[in-house]
Amino acid sequence: MTRLTALPPELVDEAIDHLWNDIRSLQSCSLVCKAWLPSSRLHLFRTVRLRKADDCAKLSSIVESSPIIARCVRKL
Repeated sequence: MTRLTALPPELVDEAIDHLWNDIRSLQSCSLVCKAWLPSSRLHLFRTVRLRKADDCAKLSSIVESSPIIARCVRKL
């Protein structure tokens, strides 16, 4: 069995930063491993669009389950 060596965090961050506008890829990256989740979340939740009351309830639920996500939101 081959042992995988970890990539330096700076390279992971750089790679994920290049995916800033590719939601599906960012979602996939967030599931790869725990180390990739924070960088992926920064881009996934940077801009949040609330179009109806139900969107507010969903965002509230997400933030309740993972309060750290609130720090990622830069534009509402």
